[in-house]
Amino acid sequence: MPDLRLVSTRKHQLRPLVEARISGLRIETYFQQIEKIIDACLVIQLSNVTYEKRGTYEGFIREKLCFADGSAFYLHEFVDVEMTPDRLMYAYQFIDPSQKLVFRYDNTGHHKKFRSRQIV
Repeated sequence: MPDLRLVSTRKHQLRPLVEARISGLRIETYFQQIEKIIDACLVIQLSNVTYEKRGTYEGFIREKLCFADGSAFYLHEFVDVEMTPDRLMYAYQFIDPSQKLVFRYDNTGHHKKFRSRQIV
């Protein structure tokens, strides 16, 4: 059974942890796991999530989560889940209630100077 947890750290930084413990996890199942995580988070006031299936095991996720305090979390992932979730492309960004960037993690080519680093 996949391990679904929502990790909350300081400043409401949220990070979904989805671990596939079986090979052959289909992308639709991964999308459902993400949806369950979002639905279980009581501090989310509004979610706008788009799932695009790109193959049996590949897909793209775009989401914006708005929290009760006015902060927002943006996520973009292109993921391959055939063996385990492999995020081939990702961008995660958290904006505080005053619209100030708290952090951004990104491995996309056009943001090389920010690659896999926390921006404060």
